[in-house]
Amino acid sequence: MAGHRDRVRPAMAGTPRAGGGALLVRPGGYVAWAGGSGLEEALTSWSGPAARGRRRAGTVR
Repeated sequence: MAGHRDRVRPAMAGTPRAGGGALLVRPGGYVAWAGGSGLEEALTSWSGPAARGRRRAGTVR
């Protein structure tokens, strides 16, 4: 998920039971990924390729 952090915001949700799992939820509420393998593919499909080597605004090399 590191290459998508400029477009994806992680959040924690309380659940009444342990092991609630992980989800990738689109802004409209659509579940794009639900645990297991394939997170990077889902992130790329929904938010574009991972950023590689980009600098944050205001950083100096």
